Amino acid sequence: MALTAEQLDLRRQGISATDMVKLVEGKALQVWLEKRGLADPMIPNARIRAGQKFQQAIAEWAAEELGVEIGPECTTERHPTIPWALATPDYPVLEDGRRVALIECKNVGLDQANAWKDSAGEWVVPDKHQVQASWQMLVTGLPRVWVAGCIGGNDLHVLPVERDEDLIAGLVDIGRAFWERHVVGGVEPEPDGSEDAKRYLQRRFAKTSEAIVDATPEIEALADELRSCKARLRADEVKAKVLEQKICAAIGDSLGIRGRFGVIKWVSVKETHVAAFTKKAYRRVMVPWSWANEEG
Repeated sequence: MALTAEQLDLRRQGISATDMVKLVEGKALQVWLEKRGLADPMIPNARIRAGQKFQQAIAEWAAEELGVEIGPECTTERHPTIPWALATPDYPVLEDGRRVALIECKNVGLDQANAWKDSAGEWVVPDKHQVQASWQMLVTGLPRVWVAGCIGGNDLHVLPVERDEDLIAGLVDIGRAFWERHVVGGVEPEPDGSEDAKRYLQRRFAKTSEAIVDATPEIEALADELRSCKARLRADEVKAKVLEQKICAAIGDSLGIRGRFGVIKWVSVKETHVAAFTKKAYRRVMVPWSWANEEG
């Protein structure tokens, strides 16, 4: 379900499980902007809206699979001794009326399915959801979170995340360092590559002068690294085109090719006519959906 205005206001007063995932991913500026009220309001996309609509159904299905009882949707909670540690779990697992665990629901698209498997093809909880679940266990004091991933709308996998005190302690260290330095201390984190960071910098420095400033040694090093990075990207782009063309040659007049990588298709797109403009028919490469979220 979507968070209420009261829950959103409370979450700005601490670090939620979602915030902790962002901090672990190196998106400190994005979290800082949200705490300072400087981030753009989040507009739920289709994937987020679907997750909100299917959340209860996934929880009920998971409870059936586990043979357990679940209670009403959880509210935002605060750790009893760490006031900036917050969490909004999905549903509690009940035993004789007592909360003994949590169920966290994930509506997973087919393009994300690979993240839920290890190198041996076994179903696993992705790292970011393990971090989220561990933070929820810190705040609630519970020993286990069942992560229910519904793949492609009809393939449910309910996997446990057990309480790991070492992992939790490490997350608390990350959270405390961020909270004390950046929120309490007011020190702005460095840019983190997020769209929020990009928009913030554009707003902050919207007005420009004609001045050209001299680079410090630190900026000289950053510029050298950026130059090398862009050169690698250009080289990789050319290499990708060469590899794609070689695969197209192997496909020939077939529709596609199948291997351990999945299926790569070279589909035909019909000629289109828009006003006085005609776009000729061509063929377009379609790679497996699972490649979309893979990291190099």
